[in-house]
Amino acid sequence: MLKCFEWIARLKVNAKKCLLIPIKLSPREAGALAGIFGCQVTKLPCKYLGLPLTYGKLSKVDWRPMVERMEKRLPKVIGAQIDMIRRRFLWQGADSERRKLALVKWSTVYCSKQLGGLGVTNIED
Repeated sequence: MLKCFEWIARLKVNAKKCLLIPIKLSPREAGALAGIFGCQVTKLPCKYLGLPLTYGKLSKVDWRPMVERMEKRLPKVIGAQIDMIRRRFLWQGADSERRKLALVKWSTVYCSKQLGGLGVTNIED
């Protein structure tokens, strides 16, 4: 099966980096499959691309490391550009050619609903 993947994707599978995570298999069956594929056996929970793999749904705490990494990679400039696009859409709608006056300050828009805003997340902060 992996040879077919290699042939179709034109990629080489590195068995040393592959892990077999058995679900509803005995340790003996998992070991036999790992021998066939030339990989190691592990169990859940484990990490993949920095995120934990579990049987259930990931919590906010589990997502935090990934969010922090993305925040470091997302420059402030991109956040400002995204906010500019959102402002333009909010005030002008799909017709971005016609300039319209803003009826509410942007700081009010991204203020929480409890404080009288719309609760829109401010990406720049």
